[in-house]
Amino acid sequence: MAFTVADYVLKRLSEQHVDTLFGVPAAYCAPLFDAASAHGMRSVVTASELEAGYAADGYARTKDSARPRLPTVLEA
Repeated sequence: MAFTVADYVLKRLSEQHVDTLFGVPAAYCAPLFDAASAHGMRSVVTASELEAGYAADGYARTKDSARPRLPTVLEA
């Protein structure tokens, strides 16, 4: 199995102790969500990017985490 860009991104996120992905797995970022479990991450799928932002913020606050929340908007 080849090491993909999604694998690289998830590896780097894991190094920063990211354990959960929030978002809408559209065509451009679906490989990240598909490969997340192989890297020990959970995926939280929402209906909109706004909901993903709120969910990620709430999750970080309950974990008392100061980690940055990175919105991902990928467009062609």
